[in-house]
Amino acid sequence: MDNNLEITNVQQPSLDIKKYILKFIAYWYLFAIGFIIAYSYSYFKNKYAIPTYGAYTTLLIKKEGSTPEVFAGGLSIYSSKSNLNNEMAMLKSLRMNETVIAQLPYIDLMFFKKGEFSYDQEMYKTLPFNINFDSLAPQYYYVNTEIFVKNKEEYILKIKDFEIEKTLKYGEQFIYNNFNFNITIAPAYFYDSYVGETFYFYKVPKVSVAKTYSEKLTADLMAGTTILWLWTTGTIAQREIDYLNKMVEVYGQIGLEEKNEIVNRTIDFIDMQLNNFSDSLDISADNLQFFKQNTSVDITKEGATLLAELKNYDNQIKQIQLKIAYYNYLVEELSNNTQLEYIMNPTILGITDEILSTYMSRLTELVYQKKVLNVTVKEGANLPNINELDMKMKSIRDYISNHIDISIKYANKSIAEINQAMLKLAEQVKLLPSEERKYLRIKREFEMNNTIYNFLLQRRLEASITQASNLPDTKVLDYARHENVSYNGASGSTSMNRSIMIGLIIPLIIVVLLEVFNTRIIDKTDIENNTRVPIVASIGKNTRSSDIPVHFHPKASISEAFRALRTNLLFMLPRTGAKVIVLTSTISGEGKTFNSMNLAAVLAISSKKTLLIGLDMRKPRIHNNFKFSNEIGISTVLIGENKYEDVVIKTEIPNLYLALSGPVPPNPAELISSAAMDDFLEKAKTEFDYIVIDTPPIGIVTDAVMLAKHADVYVYVMRQNYSNKSAIKLLNDTVVKNNIKNIGIVINDVKSSVTYGLKYGYGYGYGYGYGYGYGYGHGYYEEDTDKEGRTQKITKNIKKFILKLFN
Repeated sequence: MDNNLEITNVQQPSLDIKKYILKFIAYWYLFAIGFIIAYSYSYFKNKYAIPTYGAYTTLLIKKEGSTPEVFAGGLSIYSSKSNLNNEMAMLKSLRMNETVIAQLPYIDLMFFKKGEFSYDQEMYKTLPFNINFDSLAPQYYYVNTEIFVKNKEEYILKIKDFEIEKTLKYGEQFIYNNFNFNITIAPAYFYDSYVGETFYFYKVPKVSVAKTYSEKLTADLMAGTTILWLWTTGTIAQREIDYLNKMVEVYGQIGLEEKNEIVNRTIDFIDMQLNNFSDSLDISADNLQFFKQNTSVDITKEGATLLAELKNYDNQIKQIQLKIAYYNYLVEELSNNTQLEYIMNPTILGITDEILSTYMSRLTELVYQKKVLNVTVKEGANLPNINELDMKMKSIRDYISNHIDISIKYANKSIAEINQAMLKLAEQVKLLPSEERKYLRIKREFEMNNTIYNFLLQRRLEASITQASNLPDTKVLDYARHENVSYNGASGSTSMNRSIMIGLIIPLIIVVLLEVFNTRIIDKTDIENNTRVPIVASIGKNTRSSDIPVHFHPKASISEAFRALRTNLLFMLPRTGAKVIVLTSTISGEGKTFNSMNLAAVLAISSKKTLLIGLDMRKPRIHNNFKFSNEIGISTVLIGENKYEDVVIKTEIPNLYLALSGPVPPNPAELISSAAMDDFLEKAKTEFDYIVIDTPPIGIVTDAVMLAKHADVYVYVMRQNYSNKSAIKLLNDTVVKNNIKNIGIVINDVKSSVTYGLKYGYGYGYGYGYGYGYGYGHGYYEEDTDKEGRTQKITKNIKKFILKLFN
């Protein structure tokens, strides 16, 4: 019976979840190995990992910006706090950390107690020994020095780097080149259990410790506030606490010292001006006192008025001169390129100059930015930002210098104008009596010096008050302490769950990749998803020594599989007349000849007269399996040397006859397509119920296709885990091109494993079900000689359970 196959437009199914689950189950041992490795790795990694702790402190920055800060009496100084980002950079700078580390005595000594079955325990402060280094001797760094505690009187000192091992008493000085120290017991922290234990220590350069902390310190700004959050982690919580608390202490001290430096410079400038006026004030005071003691004079109303006006002009001139003195001071500071962030603000002298104040505020901000960069950039790094800042600072200094020149010119002009006004008053003074004029001159000189002197004294007092009342621009909100310490896991540890997940994901990926990159036919779905040609049988792996197990081992499972194939083919063959079955494959080695022999044998065993014809003339094999000579055969018949009766041979298997291929001819294709071949087959049809033809692979030659007019059914053999998936396309093309109507696929050499989704003995012909088999239960056939191991049995049971879930 014909079955028209629609080969094209095979619908590709969606992801087959069950298929992948079965594959994962088949490779369950990979997942087990992955789990064991991941669990073991995580367990031992965590066991020997060193625990780490995190500590934090919070710091309030009171001011941000570069506007002058106002203190007692209106005194103002320029703030060096440019912005919070700069402050965070300063805190993380190596220079700042060097200052902090220098004030922590134990932080550069690494001290450990050796662990026998776990990590070495690091100790800090609470050491069982005092390591007393000679401060005058340069010590070695990173030299591992071991201490084996013999008892409370002696210990064994071991230094591998120097090949030193000696017994010393506690307190005895050890000297080796620049290594100079002694070890004493610290009674508060030495326990009897330490006897017999081994400790070791080594010193680290403080600059290295500072660099480590500058890199690991985290400084974050709390959103919407000026609160800095400082965080660091380490293996000893107390060490991190000490570091953070010392950091905020040093940071506050540095800020306070910077503010006091500004005030100190202001006081120095005022003291210099006071010295300039002090002598003049003393002389004028003495002159006034001497005049009063020796002369009695009454001041007229006109004299008092003139004195008040002259005194006013004198004060103006002195204020202007003081302003000029400040400008000269500022020019000198700028030209000497001193610490510009400490320059005195002009308001301390009552000088109001908004333009200058603006310039100075901007200059102070740039100076601070450069300072931050200088302490934060790494050595050898490109410094375009610093160069840019230098250019900006030079530009502002030039603006300030130009502004000062102009201001001094205006100041001198103002003095000249005041002097002109005073000349007019001097003419009026000449009209007064001589004694009164003399008194007014002495009195005026004294009042002028005294006013300026008192003004400077007041400003100095205000500066002193400011210095005494100066407070840091920071306030510690939360000191680092043990209550705020958090456990961060172990350094070098790994999450058990994460490790196990990775241990399971890796074999999963391996299985998926094996499937994705596999080009072999493994699963029946590899065929079903790419062709509409039905699978008529799955033949298992032949574990027997014979190539015809259906005859020699009729109860073997593989024999049952061939009987299932025979049954399924009955649905595809015509009901009357001789039936011609043509077997072929894609390439050699797929089991075409093996299937031909056993199919012919199983048909003959069912009391049907069967002829097995070997038409694979290029690579004949059938004669070897049946132990016949291949000197004559189909090839000799087709060229006329022998007759039909000469080559049809009866075998030891009842009802099975052979027609061997004969000697290899030079033109097999021409012989197969000849009229003599047609005559041979027609004669055979009159004598036999079944004719099974073993043909060459169609992937190599097309001999099998030439027999289409004689074939009632084609059987296309594919071998599991051997045949390439491209064979399916070749099959589809051959079926369409040659209009083959009746064809089925046999999957050969199937392993009984859940990996493949195949079980030999189950055919899939025309939707009629599973041949005659309802499954082959125990006792219906012989067990194969290769017994299933425990692993295979476990896998098979899991497979059955999964299949039940899906079915």
